[in-house]
Amino acid sequence: MSVRILSASRFLVAAALAASSSAASAQVVVGDGQTLTRADLLAGVFNGLPFTLGPNLVIDINAGGAMGNLSNPGWPPSFDLAGATVNVNRGGTIQSGPGFGGSHYSGNSTLNIFDGAAVGAAFVQGLTSPSLVSMPNMTMYGGEVGDDMRMFGGTFVMLGGSIGDGAGTDGTTFTMTGGTIGDRFTTGTGFFLQPFAISGGIIGDELRITGWGTISGGVVGADLMVDRLARLSISGGAFGSGIHVPAYDTGEGIVGGTLNLLVTALLIDGTPITLTPGETLQVSQRGGALLEATLADGSPFEIVLNDTRIQGQDHISSHARLTVMLVPAPNAAALLVFGGILAARRRRCS
Repeated sequence: MSVRILSASRFLVAAALAASSSAASAQVVVGDGQTLTRADLLAGVFNGLPFTLGPNLVIDINAGGAMGNLSNPGWPPSFDLAGATVNVNRGGTIQSGPGFGGSHYSGNSTLNIFDGAAVGAAFVQGLTSPSLVSMPNMTMYGGEVGDDMRMFGGTFVMLGGSIGDGAGTDGTTFTMTGGTIGDRFTTGTGFFLQPFAISGGIIGDELRITGWGTISGGVVGADLMVDRLARLSISGGAFGSGIHVPAYDTGEGIVGGTLNLLVTALLIDGTPITLTPGETLQVSQRGGALLEATLADGSPFEIVLNDTRIQGQDHISSHARLTVMLVPAPNAAALLVFGGILAARRRRCS
């Protein structure tokens, strides 16, 4: 009897070891000289080791390693990573080329981009279902992403790194505290108007706001546009020349955007305006009137209230909504800023 029990025990141990050795790995490591391809993901095997796509899978793209173009040949174009986490570590690369044919489309994943990582041009994160609804997540700690990046849905947090020109988010909750984004960045668009919050970092010229959100810090280049139906609240930061809040005829009426300023002091054409804390004042003056303010963070700010667009100048349509709200000064230094507001114009990007 004892011999039979021992034999059975050995059999069970052997079976367990065999099952363990054949079990799918929860991690895929892409090392120097290796490329993880769409075919590998479909097969569920990389470098001889099986894996299962899903929320428990972690894909590490290490130095010298790459993830290839994952685009689907049909619709939807993005490869569904089934909730996996992709870490692009220092020296790792996601391959993506300019133009629709070379774009890397992936979605339904958590993507982390770290210092020293590189992602090619025309990279797309999201867009994994025929209904266009996807829930990707992306965090940039550092690294570089090429021109024309797009993100659809989900959440994007930018803490550092750089993104090239022509990028955009569509239905994405976007937060930026650091890093650099090039010219012609668009945020807030989409079937679902998700909020954005910019509190740091640098964004180039022609930032286009098409959703709802806030700018409380950082640097924004020239020709910031708050599009129709968009809402932007500014409480801090530095801005280049030309802030535009236009209006358009929709066929059912003329519709403009909304710009709200959170300030500790306000002047219009040199005259101090009395504000009540917590109450919103709608500014109706146009015709080139000069609005000067101290923003909530203590930054000086100015805008010329032109109701027709002139190249290189501010433009606030008479059909747009411009409001100002008084907030408590962050400290007594804000009073000094107010005292010198006529000398200190809105900070410009160099």
